[in-house]
Amino acid sequence: MIVYPNPYIFKELKGEYVFGKCATLSISKKYAHSSEIKLFVELWKNFTGSIGEIELNIIENCENNLIISSNRSFLKKENIKEYEYSINCSENGISLSFNNVKAMAHGLCTILQLLEVRETKLSKEKFAVAFCNIFDKPLIAFRGVHICVFSGMELHFLRRLVRFLGFLKYSHIVIEFWGMLKLDALEELAWKDKAFTKEQVKPIIEEAKALGMEVIPMFNHLGHASLSRAAFGRHVILDQNPALAPLFEPNGWTWNIKNPDTLILLKNIREELIDFFGNGEYFHIGCDEAESFGMGHLYYGERKNEILINYLNTVINELDKKGRRPIMWGDDLLNSADWEKPYIANGRIDKDFNTKELIEKLSKKVIIDDWQYGQIDTEIETSKCLSSQGLDVIISPWDNVQGIKSSVETVPKNNLKGIIQTTWHHININYLLSSSVFMWCGIEKMPNSIMKNNMLFAAAGGFSRKLLPSKDYMLCGWSKEEVVL
Repeated sequence: MIVYPNPYIFKELKGEYVFGKCATLSISKKYAHSSEIKLFVELWKNFTGSIGEIELNIIENCENNLIISSNRSFLKKENIKEYEYSINCSENGISLSFNNVKAMAHGLCTILQLLEVRETKLSKEKFAVAFCNIFDKPLIAFRGVHICVFSGMELHFLRRLVRFLGFLKYSHIVIEFWGMLKLDALEELAWKDKAFTKEQVKPIIEEAKALGMEVIPMFNHLGHASLSRAAFGRHVILDQNPALAPLFEPNGWTWNIKNPDTLILLKNIREELIDFFGNGEYFHIGCDEAESFGMGHLYYGERKNEILINYLNTVINELDKKGRRPIMWGDDLLNSADWEKPYIANGRIDKDFNTKELIEKLSKKVIIDDWQYGQIDTEIETSKCLSSQGLDVIISPWDNVQGIKSSVETVPKNNLKGIIQTTWHHININYLLSSSVFMWCGIEKMPNSIMKNNMLFAAAGGFSRKLLPSKDYMLCGWSKEEVVL
């Protein structure tokens, strides 16, 4: 039996617990009406062929544990010690002990994967879970993933993707809306005919939290100001209202941070997104690939480095006062003269810019997100370098599996903050699944046979149809079409 991500200790035993259409979930009153349990009850039905049902047996006072059985069983406390949660399946049922509500969500996701359908005939329904003992905990605490909501993404797919990522036990999900969320701060920040409303998106954010993930808002604060993919030439704001050009530098790629109106707008966006996303510790301010920064005539004769440092520190301090720790892409902190391929470095040292000064004067309240997408076979040296200069560092790999492995090996060895797996414009289920497993249990725990694409896609397909079922061809699977001409 395979569970994604692989549990720390997973002992399969002889025999299985067999039950019928109705099962009883005995649980403390403290958790019975939580969003985690509400979602679990829905998913239980999906994972039992749209047949199984859960009845709640609410217990007034008990420890952090629950049991699923064919009767109203009493709860028994399991000593999980240093583990996040444990599962025991025996002839008495399925018990789950956990140390907090997020651990409960992770344990429930594991239980769903253990379910097997035996019989679906009316009045003879049978389901089973193999006898087992599981003790589980993650290798890396901060296991993030970054998803971009582009104009081609449908709401149904976004919801299923978020469920899938929570099911894989990612701890943090960074959601970046590229002109796809209607905001009060400025109407033109969203495509009028494409964007989602807050009312449409809010339930998805709440489901992410119910699956144990912190949802991190993101908005680019320097480059990528077009809020569209550069390769296709669109600009969310200027295509809809060219009169707003002063908010940007001449080519529209970079925000004009010398314009007070720009600073007010960005501050309003931050505050609105923080309020909308709800409780959390972080805010991602982007700031990657800002090569065009300072190209406007407004910067003539001024030290661009000083302007940039003052701007970034102001944003960092304002977020700090809001109780949010900012995360920022790190490519402009790396001098391109010092780092050859496969490393990515967009910083430089000249009369206008100085990466050394930038690092020295940048507030250490910020977390640097070092995105490295090449075939790196050793530890990620750029991340180690940034960390050695007093910065907290997160590593972001993308679609290179060896790069993902190297990132996972680098983080615990060097006491780095964690990992944010990026996805951008193509969401490859292979590396999302692999990354979640590597971050949770380490590279050596994933057998080579599981790395085969067909097995990964089969697993991902099975999860997706159970996490959010649909009979509409265009809403099934991970692609609208199966043939590309």
